[in-house]
Amino acid sequence: MKAKVLLISLMMTGFWGFAQTPMSTVEITKFKREVTQEVRNLKTYSADFTETKNLSFLKKPSVSSGKMYMKSPNKVLWQYTKPATTTLFFSDKTIYITQAGKKKSTDLSTNKQFGKLNDLVLNSFNGNLFDSKEFSVTFLKKADLKLVKLSPVDKQMKKYMKEVILTFEGENRMVSQVKMVQPNNDYTLITFSNRKSNPTLDENLFK
Repeated sequence: MKAKVLLISLMMTGFWGFAQTPMSTVEITKFKREVTQEVRNLKTYSADFTETKNLSFLKKPSVSSGKMYMKSPNKVLWQYTKPATTTLFFSDKTIYITQAGKKKSTDLSTNKQFGKLNDLVLNSFNGNLFDSKEFSVTFLKKADLKLVKLSPVDKQMKKYMKEVILTFEGENRMVSQVKMVQPNNDYTLITFSNRKSNPTLDENLFK
């Protein structure tokens, strides 16, 4: 049994042992150019997602899943299907929440946290975060992954967000994971799969 535990520990150490190292200036320039080229003509986007919340007050992680749709320039729809059906629709400066057949709206200008999160999601897919004045940006690499770490500089944002880490896999220049870390190190990890650029979307999705 001890040998088995040791073996597993060594395997995990090897897996996590790939150090994150900073990209060089040349690598950063190339990476940013590739992301910009990828999203330049992006009008619509869809993906399946799994959202895992690791929160200190929960005995085990909370896992949700569903579909995400985006329509340029400023519409984002999150359709949660498990464990419950909930829809979050960000449009311009308003968020519409539909749950248990009831719909309510919130003005994002009066809820800065929701507003910042919406901007974060949109900018994660268009590359604008790289040059945002609201974040200090660090570019890292780990095996075949590219990681972009965003640390907020705004004092208000620092109260609810420690950092955001965007993950890009292989040669794909669309975000595959978004990790949002709170000041107490609780975090939410969103993993995207079945990603599609410029799919034909039903207009009724955004109503």
